[in-house]
Amino acid sequence: MFTKFNVRLWLMYSLFPGLFGAAAAFALLQGYGNSALTIFGGIGAALLIGLAMEFSVIIKAKKDIKEQQAAQLKNEKEQSAKNMSNFYAECCNFKIFSESDLSSPEKQQRFERLAAKYGLAGFSRGELLVILTDEKAKHEAKQAEKEVENRKELDKKRNDEKKQLAELEQYMAFQGVEKTQKMLEDEIFLLKNRISESMHNPVVIAKQNESDGMFAAGTAYGIGGIVPAAASMAETQRKNARIRQTNAAIDALNSQLAGIAAMETANREGIKKRMEKFKDRAATLLTNDDGKAVFSHLKFDKPTVTVAETGTVTVSVKVTDDGGIKVFNKPAVADGSVAAEIYDNEGKMVGVAVMVFPVFGTGNLIYRQKVYGWRENDPAVELTGMCTGCGKKGQRYTVKFSPYKLWAMEK
Repeated sequence: MFTKFNVRLWLMYSLFPGLFGAAAAFALLQGYGNSALTIFGGIGAALLIGLAMEFSVIIKAKKDIKEQQAAQLKNEKEQSAKNMSNFYAECCNFKIFSESDLSSPEKQQRFERLAAKYGLAGFSRGELLVILTDEKAKHEAKQAEKEVENRKELDKKRNDEKKQLAELEQYMAFQGVEKTQKMLEDEIFLLKNRISESMHNPVVIAKQNESDGMFAAGTAYGIGGIVPAAASMAETQRKNARIRQTNAAIDALNSQLAGIAAMETANREGIKKRMEKFKDRAATLLTNDDGKAVFSHLKFDKPTVTVAETGTVTVSVKVTDDGGIKVFNKPAVADGSVAAEIYDNEGKMVGVAVMVFPVFGTGNLIYRQKVYGWRENDPAVELTGMCTGCGKKGQRYTVKFSPYKLWAMEK
């Protein structure tokens, strides 16, 4: 790689690429009728082109060398920083943190061996101790940054858990048929919104636009004549034929999508009407607020307890009733909410997760079958509750269930 002016290269560049410049100079200067001027002008042009190329090569070579040196310096700095970090880590492993830890010959020799291992043998003991102090400060700064990031992440998770908890407990304050009415009202409202969205924002695939053949042909004629214009016209016609074929397929697909959307809308309308009938009937259902009596008919199966990094304990369980719940001797279901009392390994209660039943409580399956056409036959309803910040990650907890706001409601 040449970084200084090289006469041989200059002449080579002047001879080969410079010939083109010389030829152009000859052509321009011949009109003046002076043969000496023409000859010297051509030679001068060739030499100037060669000179420009030579300096271009020199500048590029110097730039490449600077980039290589910068990259090498960067690698050396990174390797040096890595060596110092590893030196500090190993010193910590051997309980060497400061000069006071080098009182014994054993520690002194270990210190020297570690310095040699990481290419720091040329440093004095004082300089090596400064490295330890600096690396300790860097390590503590990194740990502080990690703690800040962890706190931010935990705060985000806590906010998400609060939203989830609010969603799980949004119907906890309602009592009796009021809870049923509110839950049905919200389901109907969401369904109406979906029906409205599908009607006002149908899924349609956009068609392609055909090209204006006459305009394209006229442009081609203006550029090159009658033959290019005719070729352009023919190509435009072929392109438009393909576009019309594609658009025909898009029309057919849009027709199918419209049919599917219409069926889906009709299905949702049917669900909404059935919901409204249930809502109307639920307004007059009989209830019994004897929570303890209702609780005796419930079976809790396969409870799970999970603890998040935030300390939030989440409890899930499947619940069924034994079919013996009555309201004024009429068949009934359990509804409302139950409490999951959370206990640690020492038997101490650390918190409570309230678990709210879905619409129509333990009779939710019947509602889903008649309204949505569910084919499932498992009558169990899965309840979930959360207790924020009452546990610790890694510890085990047990739960005990009890009535919270529990009542019987006529089927």
